[in-house]
Amino acid sequence: MQIDISMDDRQEHEGALQVKSTSTWRIFFLVYSLALVIALLNLDDVRGFLGDIDDRMRELQIRHFFSASGSWYDLSLPVISTPEVYSSPWSRLIDLPYVAITLLLTPLFGAERAIATAFNVWPPMMLSVFSLLVAMILRRQLRKSAPLSYAIIATVTVLMALAIWEFVPGRIDHHNMQIIGLMTVLAGLQKWNRSGGILIGLGTVICFVISLEGLPFIAVAFAGVIACFIFDIMGACGVLRAAAMTILLLTPPAAFAFIGLSGISSMQCDAFSAPYIVLAIGCAAVLVVGTTALAAKAPYIRLLGLAVPAAAVLTATGAAFPRCLAGPYWMIDPVSKANWLDRVSQEHSFIYFLQQGQFYLVALLAMLCCIALLTAPMAFGDIRKRPENAIIFAIAATALLLTLLQTRNIRFAFAFIPLLLPLALEFASRTSAASASVPKVTRTLVAAAIFLIVVA
Repeated sequence: MQIDISMDDRQEHEGALQVKSTSTWRIFFLVYSLALVIALLNLDDVRGFLGDIDDRMRELQIRHFFSASGSWYDLSLPVISTPEVYSSPWSRLIDLPYVAITLLLTPLFGAERAIATAFNVWPPMMLSVFSLLVAMILRRQLRKSAPLSYAIIATVTVLMALAIWEFVPGRIDHHNMQIIGLMTVLAGLQKWNRSGGILIGLGTVICFVISLEGLPFIAVAFAGVIACFIFDIMGACGVLRAAAMTILLLTPPAAFAFIGLSGISSMQCDAFSAPYIVLAIGCAAVLVVGTTALAAKAPYIRLLGLAVPAAAVLTATGAAFPRCLAGPYWMIDPVSKANWLDRVSQEHSFIYFLQQGQFYLVALLAMLCCIALLTAPMAFGDIRKRPENAIIFAIAATALLLTLLQTRNIRFAFAFIPLLLPLALEFASRTSAASASVPKVTRTLVAAAIFLIVVA
């Protein structure tokens, strides 16, 4: 017997979620327990797979801060010459918890042991935050009985292994916090209310302060929410206004806290500095004013009312900081590109995995593609009532596409795509129920996709 588990009314759906036995904290406990096992299992092999020079550079930056010549706002590293003294583009936001833990433990263990302990304990602590955000997102996706829900949660967690490995002890580069920032955006989208908008704004500021890697996903998220506002999707105005107001309020203090006055006035095209501060504040101001003044206007008025001032902000920023129009790698000359950047494996497409015989990674990417294909009909099938699913799908699909083009994004694809598994399984269930009316080719493709997911 087939049971229709879809709900036509959003309030009825939210009410049903409240009585489910699969609470956020139960999901969190299961996700975090499994994630810890995944992170700590074969720790040496994981470090060998993910560890890179950036971890060592981050360690140098933190250790230099504790030296006699160290300063919070001074990111120069005298031990590195290029031939000038190297100035790091990496955010102090990442350094902050390591510095705090080291200062806390130094009276007990001494400086050297304290800093080593900080490097080992903080990444697993961040994993708990990641697991909580995963639980918040999955809580609203699960529509099955509790036993089946737990099986789905466990499967999602295992599929996230390559993202979870970013939280192993000693993995002190910025990628783990970047994942947390983006997961905060996804959790805010899933809530789709004013508090969700605050989470979107918070995650956006975190990503901006850390690095530019998250910008494509932030752009997709805001493009989706802005489109929902323009076409008067329920709740979009409140979500967008709360997100923009949060960015407007948090960007200045974050700039003063992590880069100081000299950093705020500097132009660093590959790091949080004047160009990106201007963009963040300018675009956020446009959205706050627009959602306030245009809420009752027709869609085309909303579109023009946001597009014109936003274009003015972009044009003015480009004119004020023309060097950054060439991108974050403007300073890399052809010789450096040929002898360094082009030899970095993560700058290549997934074809690199095939060339290196890493066929298991290609198989895992194929599995993610299958989940995305199965999810698409569910994500866009009820877009006016559940717009957040479509935006989350778009972000996840962007991560997957960017991974195929440039493997440095693989950690984001494995963090986002598995979150779509509940929707993918729901679509597969509905397709199975309606198999008599579905063409044989479609049934075959769905069966093949499910098979690849199970095997992987």
